[in-house]
Amino acid sequence: AVTPDMLGRILEGLMDPEERSSHGVFYTPPRLVDRLVRTALECHLARRTGTPVDRLHEMMVTDAPSVRRLFGSLRILDPAVGSGAFLIGVLRALAPGPLADRRHVRHLLTHCLHGVDRQPAAVRITELRLWLALLRSMRGLPPERVRPLPNLDTAVRAGDALLDPLAGLRVPDPWLSRLREARAAVARAHGAAHRRAVRGLRLAEHRALAQALAERESVLRHDLSDRRDAASTPGMFGDPLPPTAAHVRGDGMLQARLDAVAERRAQLRREGPGATFAIEAAWAPVLAAGGFDLVVGNPPWVRAERLPTAERDALAGRYRWWRGVGPGWRHAPDLAVAFVERAVELVRPGGTIAFLVPAKLATAGYGTTMRAALVRETTLEVVADLQHDPGAVFAATTYPLALITSRRPPPAGHRVRTTLDGPDDAAIPQAAWDGEHAWLLQRPEVVRLVRRLRAAHPILSDRVEPALGVKTGANAIFLDPPDAVRAWTRPALRGRDVRQHADAPRQRLLWTHGADGRPLAKLPAPVAAYLRPHEAALRRRADQQQGPWWQLFRTGPAQARWRVVWPDIARKLRAVALDDPDVVPLNSCYVAVAPTRSAMHRLAAWLNTPTLCALARLAADPAAGGHARFAARTVGALPCPAVIWTDPTFGSIASHRDADGAEAWAVEVLGLSVEERDALAAVAPHRR
Repeated sequence: AVTPDMLGRILEGLMDPEERSSHGVFYTPPRLVDRLVRTALECHLARRTGTPVDRLHEMMVTDAPSVRRLFGSLRILDPAVGSGAFLIGVLRALAPGPLADRRHVRHLLTHCLHGVDRQPAAVRITELRLWLALLRSMRGLPPERVRPLPNLDTAVRAGDALLDPLAGLRVPDPWLSRLREARAAVARAHGAAHRRAVRGLRLAEHRALAQALAERESVLRHDLSDRRDAASTPGMFGDPLPPTAAHVRGDGMLQARLDAVAERRAQLRREGPGATFAIEAAWAPVLAAGGFDLVVGNPPWVRAERLPTAERDALAGRYRWWRGVGPGWRHAPDLAVAFVERAVELVRPGGTIAFLVPAKLATAGYGTTMRAALVRETTLEVVADLQHDPGAVFAATTYPLALITSRRPPPAGHRVRTTLDGPDDAAIPQAAWDGEHAWLLQRPEVVRLVRRLRAAHPILSDRVEPALGVKTGANAIFLDPPDAVRAWTRPALRGRDVRQHADAPRQRLLWTHGADGRPLAKLPAPVAAYLRPHEAALRRRADQQQGPWWQLFRTGPAQARWRVVWPDIARKLRAVALDDPDVVPLNSCYVAVAPTRSAMHRLAAWLNTPTLCALARLAADPAAGGHARFAARTVGALPCPAVIWTDPTFGSIASHRDADGAEAWAVEVLGLSVEERDALAAVAPHRR
């Protein structure tokens, strides 16, 4: 027998590994889908009806008629439907059991469930899974009573949920009734009539899109004209006032928006009906009624560097939460951030979003804007780290976070559940995350400890600013070069070669810079002879914008005398005082430059204490194999009392590398109670 879930596995199998990775497409375990969907429905319906969650759960399991009627009114969207796992999960929750009422199932398919995906093959698989689920509800019927399967052309669509031409605009009201009629015609037609109805629907959507864009362009032109008229108004003495810098910027932004709308109109004319998809047109009646009740799914997890440049630029222009917080890939968001912001746009006030997203969205710097907005503008129902959940094991290496939030301001005293199932005695007050740089998914006593330490002490980055080590952009060329250029190499330290209070450089780095850190104006003849065949590759490096093509990048840490180094990725924070000035830390390390030799040893001793290692692990982004990323933001936010730089006792402890003495001193300086130490030990298994 072919099950709906089997078709989902078929879709993943049809895509080659590189395609799955670039699109962030991986099959979601059905049990995890069911848990997330059930919890989201319970959260949503409990608030909507005032029914206790445990009572709702019982009514859902027994398929009570009152709940079935309520289910039939829901409008649910998966904006990255993939193989339809979440729509099937919703169907299992709304029509439970093998004897689900076939009329109820048909109504859910044709009126309640909506999905979109960029891959047409995924759309076809989703349709097949939904049809198969309906057929299962009709088992045992005589052939003459089996109705034709419903058309799902209006329920599951191929297109881009993030970058559509309307960019959040709504279809003009006069078009809503026409779109409803066109959708109804598609749903009831078959054969040639169905094909004509689909063409009619696509034409209606196309014209509604064109009308919405035309109206938007007219409004923008009017606004720009008004601004320019106001700017040309004579001042007190009859002369036009010069425009302010703010006015010029405002005009420029308005003109850019106008140009973008004009370009979208031109694209629409070029492509014609059926070529352009927009959620706001495809499901205009739903959005006109306020939006979707639930937006669910496992949106693609794609790192920014894997996206085409044009798509990155478009996302940054369209989504406020998706804009990076600094230069370089490490500050660029995951695609899942844009999907969360889009879901908030599409869900109705009081509606609920339930996504599986990368666990690092709870801590990563690029998620700061998203987290702040969710904390202040929505009610976070569940934020559950599933990294160690046996029911959340994917075929690929993933670290999922269950995010369920409702589009409503958080009520006073609201607490966020940190588990997906059942009661949660470790629920966190949502207000505790307001203003925090990361979401600590820990017990309240641990969160209170972290907040107390932050309020009581300076942080490391107040005194020293951690930075990544030297970057080559071409390790195969610069690391371990031939013996002919060994005289121009320096020992290179990788993150994997760092141990607490010990370093063991295992490679040599070709150093093409002078004693002042600047690139050599002219390469020595042997070095030039070695590098010349690689010139084209070196010029293509992403960081090679200006300067000699043989240069290295971020060379500041290589020139500093007193440095503390720790690996970017490790099971626990481990730091070393780098005494040898010739050693070059590479960009798999972070470096903090100290002002003196004593300060260097003090800082290394402080970071290596089990207490600081535990605090660092709490806020670190997850990485593969039980490791974590100890980025500059994470380590820079650790408490760093001023006394560590001056206390003679700690100076002696640090110089003698007395680990037990350093930990005892840290506990005393931070004022940790026995209860606080126990709480920290319970959540940080790598303290020792």
